[in-house]
Amino acid sequence: MEIWDASYLNNALRLADEGAFSKDMRVWLNFCFGEGDGYQPATARQLLYMSEEGKQRFPNAVWEVTLRGKHIFPLHAIAMSLGCNISRVGLEDHINLPNGEIAKNNIQIVESAVKIAKAIGREIATVAEAKEIMGLPK
Repeated sequence: MEIWDASYLNNALRLADEGAFSKDMRVWLNFCFGEGDGYQPATARQLLYMSEEGKQRFPNAVWEVTLRGKHIFPLHAIAMSLGCNISRVGLEDHINLPNGEIAKNNIQIVESAVKIAKAIGREIATVAEAKEIMGLPK
């Protein structure tokens, strides 16, 4: 489920309460943030709030963070530190590298995210592990 603000979590919980699915099942929450573009703000405070609310409502959720804007790599580091399962990066969401330069390709952006993850002790999933995390066929 894409979660653009807290109301989306509340709507998802309502659907679970109505029996559409179990709130205790493994759901996938994609928390989406932006910088002044109408999305919930890409701030550490908002990220912490949304991740805590998501865990409270859906305790077995797999969660992802999608960030848009120039200065999102510190937030990816925070999300990774909070235990996010998936950190979405790529030119479709942001074009800047951590130093502010414009990336020449997706490889540079992904490599930057991998460096951050490794620096804070996170493991990088293999293709098979990523498929398992995302519930895709092997």
